[in-house]
Amino acid sequence: SMMKLPRRACDCKSWLRAVSLNTDSLFFVGLGLTFLLVALLPNPTGKMEWAYIPAGVLVVMGALLGSQSTVGLADYVWPAALIITGILVLWGFFFKKD
Repeated sequence: SMMKLPRRACDCKSWLRAVSLNTDSLFFVGLGLTFLLVALLPNPTGKMEWAYIPAGVLVVMGALLGSQSTVGLADYVWPAALIITGILVLWGFFFKKD
């Protein structure tokens, strides 16, 4: 089914809202692909394997933000992820082995 283009100027807002891109999702996927390129492309200092971690996390976040089935999921996952990350950081600080 083809989307009808607006015939009057007042219909532009609803049409733009219907076809707008999810820029949050594109931003995170783009950042993830940039880190993936850092990991894959050769450089004089050797492999940058650490870049696979932020690449994977950012691409997954972008995919979750872009999916219509996970619209309300971010309201629960994001706070839980921040709390778990904080606990892990504190655990590493207090119980790290020298």
